[in-house]
Amino acid sequence: MYNYKKLFIAAAILFLISFSALVTVLIGTSVFVASPADSFTYGRGFSYIRTHLGFNDAQQLVYDSLLNEYQNRTVHMKSLLSESQFSMLEEIAKSKPDTLVLKQISEEACAIQSLIRQHTFRHLIEVSQIATEEQKEGLKLLYQEMLTDSKARHGQQQGKSKRPARNRHGRNL
Repeated sequence: MYNYKKLFIAAAILFLISFSALVTVLIGTSVFVASPADSFTYGRGFSYIRTHLGFNDAQQLVYDSLLNEYQNRTVHMKSLLSESQFSMLEEIAKSKPDTLVLKQISEEACAIQSLIRQHTFRHLIEVSQIATEEQKEGLKLLYQEMLTDSKARHGQQQGKSKRPARNRHGRNL
């Protein structure tokens, strides 16, 4: 009889733990409607503009043509950037990598990245010119989130610890 009491108490505790975990999961995945400004996920960029900014049909046509122009201007540069990265990896994989070659490839890759950024800025300015004032506020939120995410990825967050960053082996970077 005593063993049945222990078994019952253990089953009750396991039931409570399972039930609380189930409730936590259900509450955590509850469906709610969020405004576009509240539902930011990194990388929404151009797809966010297309789907959540609320362009009317005329604006959507202009946006699509602007996006096509942007993609046509940058597709070759992105290909060159990919080739540069591949060349850098090939050079690093050699038994004796040439640092001068790596420096040259790196400088070329930086120049390409700079050109892509310039085209991106130009595209975002063009999109802003076709937006209404309300849509410009949505773009402003998008740009602020992109800036915040960029700073976070590069370790420039506000309130970041004063301790130096460490690599996976515990050494200071």
